[in-house]
Amino acid sequence: MKWRTAAIGMLCAGLLLGCSEAETIQEPESEPDVQEEILEENEDGRAVEDEYTQQFLVSNEEEEEGFYRMRGELDGFDMLIPRDAVMDEDAHTVIDDSEEAFVYSVGEQEELIVELTYDRGVTEELRDGHVGEFTDSLNYNGVVNHEMEQGMRYFTGALEEEENQIYWAYIFPEEEEDSQAFTIIYTTSSSAERETFDKLIQSFQLSEYLQ
Repeated sequence: MKWRTAAIGMLCAGLLLGCSEAETIQEPESEPDVQEEILEENEDGRAVEDEYTQQFLVSNEEEEEGFYRMRGELDGFDMLIPRDAVMDEDAHTVIDDSEEAFVYSVGEQEELIVELTYDRGVTEELRDGHVGEFTDSLNYNGVVNHEMEQGMRYFTGALEEEENQIYWAYIFPEEEEDSQAFTIIYTTSSSAERETFDKLIQSFQLSEYLQ
């Protein structure tokens, strides 16, 4: 009987040791994943981390996944901006408290470059001419799409270069007495970025229309 007792004791000890080893192996597996998820959740985009870009953000919280909302210095408009966008400080200009221009890029190799201009001194008589001048400046001879939505007129187009896709828009209010206008030139090395361009356009708002 003693040998059976000893054998049972050794078997139990073996099982306990096996369980202990299994627990030791299993316990740390989930910890690194949880820590990585926490870091990812708390990580801010470059738009927040860059001191100059941050001053144009309406909030340091993403409005929707992958995007913050930005507002110009003249408070004329606001729109979404990619979370990793960085403003070019040298390219930001304000003229006569009426015109404002921005350039921001995304990616270490500037895979995306966005140029924005806002002007609140464009009369109705000048608008149609400005659309033509704008497309001429891009050497654009393609189709110009024209849509009206929520009191705004949108002229848009797209062209291809050897290495880039360029999407553009010229936007202004339908109201004849409103002298505001906005342009965006969106240059990317990826054709898949059209979806982001459309998102930015759809998010655009003139500040006085928000009141």
